[in-house]
Amino acid sequence: MNKVFDGIVLPLKIVTSSDINEEANGNMLSFKFDLFERKEEFFSLFLDDCTDLYRNAVNDEPLTVYCWLDELAGHIRFSAVSQSHEKLPFRADLNNLSLEQFCESLVIGCSGVYSKPGNLNVWQMYLQQ
Repeated sequence: MNKVFDGIVLPLKIVTSSDINEEANGNMLSFKFDLFERKEEFFSLFLDDCTDLYRNAVNDEPLTVYCWLDELAGHIRFSAVSQSHEKLPFRADLNNLSLEQFCESLVIGCSGVYSKPGNLNVWQMYLQQ
């Protein structure tokens, strides 16, 4: 694991439920950054480290780990839901971005919601034990 968090890494216990929103809320991590002082390389390492937190906590249930920028709060949010849900728990339309595209959107502080067509930028990865 890269040491972006050095000293902050906590054991993560994955919540599983038939209710996708219960899973999403129970598995959420939120980080506040001054987005305009960061570089794309920092966010790439950060996303790798966050993914490792979830990867180390995967149990028998394959997970979809996903990340988005809550532009209003200035937070980067991570969560995970069981792949059996076959969707993410958003009511908004999504822009599924590659890691590189998502890091670029973080550098400029753009969630996608306030630009046309108004879809939320999301990066996701599938994890299995």
